[in-house]
Amino acid sequence: MTLWGADLPVAAVILAGLFFALWAWSASNRHGRAIRGMADWLARERPQAWKSLPWTARRLSPRSGIATLKRQGLADDPDFQLLEARADRHYRQFSLRLMAGLLCIALLIAGKAYLGWTV
Repeated sequence: MTLWGADLPVAAVILAGLFFALWAWSASNRHGRAIRGMADWLARERPQAWKSLPWTARRLSPRSGIATLKRQGLADDPDFQLLEARADRHYRQFSLRLMAGLLCIALLIAGKAYLGWTV
């Protein structure tokens, strides 16, 4: 049986890979918002330390600025730790969903090579 000119398993794996890729993109966006929320919290609660960072660490790569302030011990507040836990959770979700999408690609390659699926 074929669907869109390809074997049914090929179409199913491609659709699953697309689903996981879009789901990973969504988690990546939520992770970025969580990082910006951490940066906003630091700018609001620790303005002196945040403004002492280079412009690039504040605007282009806020994760490096956040890491710098964490090393200095300025991010030990429970509210900040909640924000950090949220960002870590979104990053784990992104990673798992991306790995699932990559697994779909590997399954597609294996199916074509060893199971004779036609694309």
